[in-house]
Amino acid sequence: MDPNGTLSLEEARDLFPGRTQSTYLSTCTRGLLPAPAREALDAHLAGLETRATDKAGLFELTESVRGSFASLVRCDSDEVAYTKNVSEGLNMIAASIDWRDGDNVVVCLDMEHPNNVYPWLNQRARHGIEVRAVAHRDGHVDPQCIVDTMNARTRLVTLPTVSFAPGFRTAIAEVARACREYDALLLADGVQSVGILDTDVKAMGIDALAVSTAQGLCGWCGMGFWYCRREGAQRWQPA
Repeated sequence: MDPNGTLSLEEARDLFPGRTQSTYLSTCTRGLLPAPAREALDAHLAGLETRATDKAGLFELTESVRGSFASLVRCDSDEVAYTKNVSEGLNMIAASIDWRDGDNVVVCLDMEHPNNVYPWLNQRARHGIEVRAVAHRDGHVDPQCIVDTMNARTRLVTLPTVSFAPGFRTAIAEVARACREYDALLLADGVQSVGILDTDVKAMGIDALAVSTAQGLCGWCGMGFWYCRREGAQRWQPA
């Protein structure tokens, strides 16, 4: 470790016992759990066994982790909430918008994980919104196609920062500019990029972002994070 606290590649590799058993490549499905995370979980479980859990300390830890995630994606900690997975984060947005007859959502259905397909089909069934499906371009989410599909009734555009298959990055800036022009929300599924690629939600123009901890954040299943731009959050009513 250098004086700035940065680990060398070998030191970082040593934090992952699972690497000694195989050459692990499936980070798109699940990240390997590092030893410090296992040790923290073991310590927490030991406290539950002995009733020695420090409740105040847990609240402090909760806020510390919230702040760490906020720093990772370049937002304020009060714009971050805990969730149990990506699906919950996406549905929190879908169910909080006051949908009106004639509203539409723009999405590249072929490039989305089902988690970011069913919420919009559900809102179509419940509120009669239009789901405007755009075509992909050789496996890429095509930003120009998205922009060309938007209109004055577009309430939301949703896309992956990196597609779960085939794993291409999405060029977000052009879409973000169009969303500002139409006063539409830009919602991103960041599960395939956060923790792997540099993610700056402010610079990227993302209004809301959903991730789980099981992939690039190298955590366990059943936990996630949700970012929502402060100005946007005050326009929605949580279900």
